[in-house]
Amino acid sequence: MKQQIIVSIPDATSFDALPAEMKELFGLLGIVSVPDWKMPGTRVFSGRRLTHLMSTATPATIEWLLAMLDATSGSDWHVEAAQDWELERDVDGNITGGVYRPVPLSLLDYVEDQFDEAGNALPRPTAPVPLHTFSGAEQWVWA
Repeated sequence: MKQQIIVSIPDATSFDALPAEMKELFGLLGIVSVPDWKMPGTRVFSGRRLTHLMSTATPATIEWLLAMLDATSGSDWHVEAAQDWELERDVDGNITGGVYRPVPLSLLDYVEDQFDEAGNALPRPTAPVPLHTFSGAEQWVWA
């Protein structure tokens, strides 16, 4: 089953600098990132950026892998949100499963600044907004 996962990483992170073994593990687990390891529609906040991963591994496996990466190299990568590609729903359409970790409201700080037609900055969002998803994946569930 496919998963989509939001990970916060230090802004200076370079995929090219990851150890070859880590890249191999990413390949074995079917982990794919968005281009440039930056989640579209987001900005750097407090020296960190969000990246959006797709994987065939479970979110728990990804979280374990990132904890191992942090323990061995001090990478400081954190799983912020994770859910199945397709969520489980009851007959009324209510989500009943498939959300490993909903998107915390604290990630609103990472949403790109928005501007009106005149170029004036709009107020920062205070409620959930749509975030990037991979083609065919369901929208993110917010906490």
